[in-house]
Amino acid sequence: VLLCDLAHDIIGSNECDLPDGHTSVAGLVIARRLIDETLAGAGLGHDALIGAGVSLPGPIRHHPDVVKLSGVLPGWHGVTGHDIEQALGVPVSIDNDANLAALGEHVWGAGRGCDDCVTVKFHYGIGSGLFVNSTLVRGAAGGAGEMGHTIVDERGALGGGGKRGCLDTYAAIPAILDALEPRHGKLTLAGLMRLLAERDPGTVRVVSDAAGLVGQQLA
Repeated sequence: VLLCDLAHDIIGSNECDLPDGHTSVAGLVIARRLIDETLAGAGLGHDALIGAGVSLPGPIRHHPDVVKLSGVLPGWHGVTGHDIEQALGVPVSIDNDANLAALGEHVWGAGRGCDDCVTVKFHYGIGSGLFVNSTLVRGAAGGAGEMGHTIVDERGALGGGGKRGCLDTYAAIPAILDALEPRHGKLTLAGLMRLLAERDPGTVRVVSDAAGLVGQQLA
């Protein structure tokens, strides 16, 4: 949770790890608790909050706001904007995390002044946010930019979306961690970043290969 004023300055923050497979009900209860704790830490009550932007890793339908089935957050399938507003107690604006990263770059970052730009999210899933003619493109079902589901090898392993050989299964963080497990055992993301900082040759090679695949698919 980031608490911001209308000048876009951050005045408070809070975070909490969630278990794999958590439900939307559990996630929203925790989100509301984090919001209330962050407001209290800033000396504010809930009545000071005028709205919330909600970022979720999956395709978002905007008519109405419904989270589609996602391999990352299957427990959130079918959740509506109304459900989230009821849980948080304020009006909400919901979008895919890669789209919101692209919006941030377009307004404040590397995409400022660019009519057309692409922001790539390279994490537990691989996605992108697309600006065309200064407009964020979402697609009819909210799936624009979901490049993690493009096919690298049509005979490859099954991915979370039911396709074979998709980019996520070769280049997303879980695939990188799996490739390094025979040499380094079970790694966390923090462990991966430590190995990269140490320039471990095998780790650098695996991440470079993944980055190359992402670049090919992006091109």
